[in-house]
Amino acid sequence: MFKKKEKANDPEKLTNGNLFAYGMGALPGNMTIQLRSSYQLSFMTDIAKINPAIAGALMTIMVVWDAINDPVIAVLADRTNTKKMGKYRPWMFWGSLLLGLLTVLCFMNPGFVGGANVAYFFLIMFIYCWVQTMFMVPWQALNSVMSADPHQRNRLLTYRQLFGTGSAIVVSIIVMPIVNGAATEATGWLTIAGVVAICDVIGGLACCAGVKKKDYYNSLPEPQRFSWKEQLYIVVNNKPMLLAAGAYGTLFLMMNTINAANIYFYRIALGSTDIIALSGLVSLVFSIGVIPFVPGILKKMEKRTMAMLGLAIYMIQPIGYLFMRGTLLSDSYEYTSGILIIFLVLTSFGAFGNIVANVAIVAFIMDVVDYTEWKFHTSQAAFVNSAVTLLKKLSGSISTLVVGIALSAVGYVNYTVVTPQLKAMVVDICIWPLIVMGILCFIMLKVYPLHGEFNTKMRAELKERRAAKEAAQI
Repeated sequence: MFKKKEKANDPEKLTNGNLFAYGMGALPGNMTIQLRSSYQLSFMTDIAKINPAIAGALMTIMVVWDAINDPVIAVLADRTNTKKMGKYRPWMFWGSLLLGLLTVLCFMNPGFVGGANVAYFFLIMFIYCWVQTMFMVPWQALNSVMSADPHQRNRLLTYRQLFGTGSAIVVSIIVMPIVNGAATEATGWLTIAGVVAICDVIGGLACCAGVKKKDYYNSLPEPQRFSWKEQLYIVVNNKPMLLAAGAYGTLFLMMNTINAANIYFYRIALGSTDIIALSGLVSLVFSIGVIPFVPGILKKMEKRTMAMLGLAIYMIQPIGYLFMRGTLLSDSYEYTSGILIIFLVLTSFGAFGNIVANVAIVAFIMDVVDYTEWKFHTSQAAFVNSAVTLLKKLSGSISTLVVGIALSAVGYVNYTVVTPQLKAMVVDICIWPLIVMGILCFIMLKVYPLHGEFNTKMRAELKERRAAKEAAQI
C-alpha cells in the first residue's frame, strides 16, 4: 500500500482552529465599534437629549483619548509575560469582559438632565475607550506575531476581516428592526447593546482560548526597552508607518463620517430607514464572497494596487449622491421603490469598496512591523499596531464633531422637525467630505513605499538576521 506523503512540520503554519479563534476576536473588536460609530451620536441626541454639537464634541474627545491610550497599552502589553496566559491574552481576557459591561452602559439613558447627563456619558465613554484598547491592541498585535510567514499572516487577516466585517454588518442589519420593534426606542437601544455585549464576551474568550498555541509564558520575546523619546523617534522617522496610518486614518474618517451621518440622511433626506438593513445584508453577501479570497488576491496583486482599486470603487457612493442631490432636495421629491434601489446600489458600491480598501491597508501593518524591525532592529508588534491605530483614530476623531456641529448649525432639534437647510446639510455631509478625503487617501497610497522588490529583499534579510540570532543563542 502507498503511504500518504507526510508534510514537513512547519512551525509557521497555522491550523484552521487557530485562524477561526483569532477571527472570533473581531466580535468585541468590531461589533461595538460599529454600534457606537453609527448610532451613539443619534442615541445621545434623540434619547438622552444632549445638544448635537456637545454630543459630537464629546465623542471626538473620546476618540482622541482612545488614540492616546493605544501606545500606553501597547508598551505595557509588549512587556507583559504572565505564567498563566502569556503576553497578550491577559489583556484580551479582561478587556472582553469589561467591554461587554461598558457597551450596555453606553446605551443606557440614566435620566439625568443638563450637565449631569453629559458627565455620565463622558465618564462611561472614557472608561469604555480604555477597556476597548485593552482588547484591541493586543489582539491586533497577534496578527503579526502568530506567524512570520506572509501568507499565514494574510490568512489571519482574512479571518480577522471576515469576522470583523461580517459582525459589523450584522449589527447594521439588526439594529433598526430591534429598535423600531421595541416598546420604546430607549428599550430597543438597550436591547441591541445587550446583544452586542454578549457577543463581545463570547468572541473575546473564544479568541483567548484559541491563540494560546502562540501566546504563553516566555513564548514571545520582550522588545528592547526604549524611552518615550526614542519610541517617538521610531514613529517620526518611519515613513511607511506614517503613510499607512494616514491612509488608514483617512479611510476610517470617511467611513465614520458617513456612518455618523447615515441615520440622519436616511430619515431626513431619503425619507426611510429601510435601506439600513437591506444595504447591510448586501454588504454581508459581498464580504462573504470577497474576503475569503483575499490571501490569493494578495499573492497576485500588490496591496497598494488593491487598496487604490477599493478606494476608487468606494468613491462611487459619494459621487452618486452628488448626482442625486438635486432630486433629493427638490420640492417634488417622493420616496419610492426606485429611489430605494438606486441608493441600495450606491451604498453597496461603498460597502464593497471599503471592504477591499480596508483589507489591503490593514495588510500594510504587517509589512510596517517587518520594516520597523529591519530599520530599527527592534520587533514591537503591539507598539507598531498602536502607533498606526493612534494616527488612524486621531484623523478619524473629527467625524462625529463635524456631523454634530453641522446639525447644530442648521438648528437640528430631532428628526421630526425638517427644514430645507437641515435636509441640504445632511445630504452635503455625505458628499463633499468623502470626495476630499478620498483624493487625499489616494495621494498617500500612491507614495506608500513598501511594495514590490523592496519587500522581498527586506524579508529575505530579516530571515537571515533572525536565523543568525537563533544560532547565536544555541
